Amino acid sequence: MGTFEGHISPGVAFYSFGIVFCFQFAREHLLQGRKIKHHEDTKGKSKLGTVYIKIKRFPVDAFLKILYGFGAAMAELFYPPGTNKLHLVNASGRWEYLNEWQHFTMYMSFAVSGVIDIVSQKTMKKRVISLEKAGVAVAFYITALLLFYHRHGKEELEQEAHELLLYASLMMCAVLTIEIWRPYDKRLMWAHTVLVMQLGSWLFHLAFILFPAKGREWDPEDMLNQMVLPIFFCWHIFLNLGVLALIFLSQYLCIKFYKKGTYRTLESSEMQLCSSNDSSDELDLEGSSVTPCGKRLIGNTKDESSPFLMARETTYT
Repeated sequence: MGTFEGHISPGVAFYSFGIVFCFQFAREHLLQGRKIKHHEDTKGKSKLGTVYIKIKRFPVDAFLKILYGFGAAMAELFYPPGTNKLHLVNASGRWEYLNEWQHFTMYMSFAVSGVIDIVSQKTMKKRVISLEKAGVAVAFYITALLLFYHRHGKEELEQEAHELLLYASLMMCAVLTIEIWRPYDKRLMWAHTVLVMQLGSWLFHLAFILFPAKGREWDPEDMLNQMVLPIFFCWHIFLNLGVLALIFLSQYLCIKFYKKGTYRTLESSEMQLCSSNDSSDELDLEGSSVTPCGKRLIGNTKDESSPFLMARETTYT
């Protein structure tokens, strides 16, 4: 991770998950109180429809966490090609490659979180949302701990930049910890989304600050350079909130003008169905029915994959 590519790649991974969250939660919020008119199973009558349903039921987010996490961990030890940093102690008995092993530990914690997702979603009779939330929370606690000690031996500018990353990670830890007991709280979901985007965009920006490809390099001892970093960090917050707002607006316009005939408003009797399920932290995998609060899937489907361990509360087509 101590390279330009090492900051760009996790930044892109975090930000891509954040964009997925934006689209998903905006759609769920706007469709609250609506019900799909046509049953999803009608799509299964064709081969293409069958493939479509199988893809929707595949835990893509969990798979991507494993792919990103394991791939990045291996890159820390074996990139560039021909490199081998698999050992922690050299011939003289001194520690070496500790930075790489810190990054390896961090990436593998997210890969393990992806494995927990798949176990919960595909092997258990009931999906345990709290287990998935706990898995990703532990991954971020590990990340925060390693970021705190990652500052040792670094120049002042790099320390300051990673401290800001540490603050975002600690906020993420707090949100995810609360989500273990309140997995369907929309305020926590939006906070989760913005924080993931903040981590991604800041990592992306750090690559250009610490490893500039062109132009003048930042003086690590210049106090003014250290003072401007928090300003940039705040601008990233505004930027990510703006991106979220634009995605929300695009989903609103799409649903309002292009899919008027796809959904209908739920009757008052149907609206009462969600009251008995509001406090549940497990999803029944068999025979679920839709509720306006989005905690049950339409029909007898098992589409319960969840981007970056966020529970997919509702699936609309």
